[in-house]
Amino acid sequence: MIAALLLAIAADATDAREARFLHLLRTYPERPPAETFRQVAQLIDDGAFPQHDRAEYWMGSAALAAGDRESARRWLTRVGRDHPGSVWEERSWLGLGDAAAQERSYGEARVWYARAQAGTDPAVRELGHISDGHARTLQRRQRMAWAAGAVALAIAAFFALGGRRARWIPLPAETRIVLPVLAVLALLSTRVDPAPRAAVLTLCAGGALLSLLSGRDSLRACGVELTARITAVGGGARSRATRQLLADLSGEEVVTLDAEEATARGACVQAAAVAAGADTGGLVDIAKRWQPAVRDAAVPRQTGRDVTALRARWAAVAESPLIDGGPGS
Repeated sequence: MIAALLLAIAADATDAREARFLHLLRTYPERPPAETFRQVAQLIDDGAFPQHDRAEYWMGSAALAAGDRESARRWLTRVGRDHPGSVWEERSWLGLGDAAAQERSYGEARVWYARAQAGTDPAVRELGHISDGHARTLQRRQRMAWAAGAVALAIAAFFALGGRRARWIPLPAETRIVLPVLAVLALLSTRVDPAPRAAVLTLCAGGALLSLLSGRDSLRACGVELTARITAVGGGARSRATRQLLADLSGEEVVTLDAEEATARGACVQAAAVAAGADTGGLVDIAKRWQPAVRDAAVPRQTGRDVTALRARWAAVAESPLIDGGPGS
C-alpha cells in the first residue's frame, strides 16, 4: 500500500514537471530569458519527466542562440549522456556542429554533421546534409584564405628582408604601398565570410518554396489542371534570385506579370464575372482578356542537383514528428 502511494506521488510529480516545462515554453516571451533558463534547468535537475531529453536539448539550443557556446556544448553533450538513442540526441549533433562552425572549426563541425546524416530521423538527416554542404564550402574558402595569407606574408617578408640587406632606407615608394596592402590581406585571411548569399537564400527560401511545390503536387494529384509554367506574385516574386531558385526546384518556367497587385486583379475578374452572370467558362474568358503581359521569366538551369531526390527528402522531412513539436506531441 505504501509502495503504491509512493509510486502515485512520483507519477504526479513527473506529470507536474512535464506540465511546468510546457508552460514555460508557451510563456517564454513573458519573462526575461535568463529566468526561463533557470527554471527549466531546475526542472531538469529535479528529476525525470516524459520530455526530459527535449528540455535538455532546448537548453542547449537556447544557449547557442544566445552566443553561450560553452553552456550550449555542456547541455547538448548531456542529452547524449542522459538519453542515448533519443531523437533529441540526434538533434544535439546538429547543435554541436553549429557551435563548432560558429568558431570556424569546420572540420569538427563536419564530423558532427556526418553523424547527423547517419541519424534515424529524416529531418535530422536532411538538416545534416544541408549544414555539411555549407560547412564544406566555408572550410574550402578558409583554406584558400589561409594560403593567400601565407603567400602575402611571404612576399612581405621578402620585401622587408630584401630592403634591409640592400639598405633600402628609406624604402622605395612602391614597397611602402605594397607592404600595407599585403599586411591587410594577411589579416583578412584570418576571417571568412560565414554566410555566402546563395547559401542564405537556399536555407531561408528553399524550404518555403519546396512546401509551395508540395502543395502544387497535391492539387495535381486531386485532378486539378495546372499550366506548364508558374506565375509568381507577392513580395517574394520581386526577388530575381528567389524566382530563379523556384524555377530550378520546379523544373518549370517562372514568370511575373506586369501587374503590381495581381491578387486584387484576380478579385476584380471574379467580381466582373459575377456582375455579368457568367459561368466558369465566362470567368475564364474574362481572365484571359484582362491578363497582363509577362514582365520577366526565369527558366530552369542545369545545376547538377538531383531535384527529384531533394523533393523526396523534403517530403520525408515534412512527415517527421519533430515538425509538430517533437515525439509524443
